[in-house]
Amino acid sequence: GRPPFLMLDEPTYGLDRERRRALLARIAGLGLTDQILLITHHETENVGGKHVRIARRGKQSRIEVLA
Repeated sequence: GRPPFLMLDEPTYGLDRERRRALLARIAGLGLTDQILLITHHETENVGGKHVRIARRGKQSRIEVLA
């Protein structure tokens, strides 16, 4: 069956902005699952869904819900 979620850790590493957008759109369009957890250090403009930022400084973490 379908997995409950898909976790991608830096799938766009080394790609330029256009290829990064194209890859993320392709992954989202595959319909593999309802939830995708994307871990990245890049801006993710034009990617739908809920955006959460986790900022870590030493042993302290701060979670921000962006949209």
